[in-house]
Amino acid sequence: MSSETSGTIRRVITAFALFAVGFAAGWMASNRVGVSSGEAEQVRGVASHGDAPDATRQEVLVRLRALRDGYLKRDVNAIDGYMTDLFPNADSVQVFGADANEWNRGFDAVSKFIRNDWAEWGSVILSVDGATISAQGDTAWVALNGRVEFSSNKRPIRVTATLARINGKWMFEQVVFQWIDRRAGLKDLLHPEKLRVAH
Repeated sequence: MSSETSGTIRRVITAFALFAVGFAAGWMASNRVGVSSGEAEQVRGVASHGDAPDATRQEVLVRLRALRDGYLKRDVNAIDGYMTDLFPNADSVQVFGADANEWNRGFDAVSKFIRNDWAEWGSVILSVDGATISAQGDTAWVALNGRVEFSSNKRPIRVTATLARINGKWMFEQVVFQWIDRRAGLKDLLHPEKLRVAH
């Protein structure tokens, strides 16, 4: 094999390797690497606690505190009473987890999901008193911030929920947990301590 042919082969291999590395890095940056500041989400626009009448707001806050306290205590032996207190025993109940493929429908699926959260997830800290609560009749909508604390880091979350007043008691019909991290950009490579790889 001539030296000219060997040089051409090396250039082709080098070009292919650079292409592969660039493709992999681009895929990682756009799909798998995120930035987490650990801070609560900054809300733009008008500061509002919602339009719920004060009595309704206070009633819903009691239910939000109960939701929060269960996630703080994480007592899997108390799951049955927790579920009965906060969720109607119905197929329409839904809880969406923060990660992909965590759509739970029905009382039993939601109960299993929350039990697993308590056993395996980090500590969920919710900013209940700052919640936005709106209501009309027997339906209330809630949005609030929080974070999940793990042994080595913390990640901010947003929680939204829909509650219904059933037999005079506010119950959660839907709860949605969302990570508030964002995808990493090139400028974020200057602050690698904030980067995290999605699971």
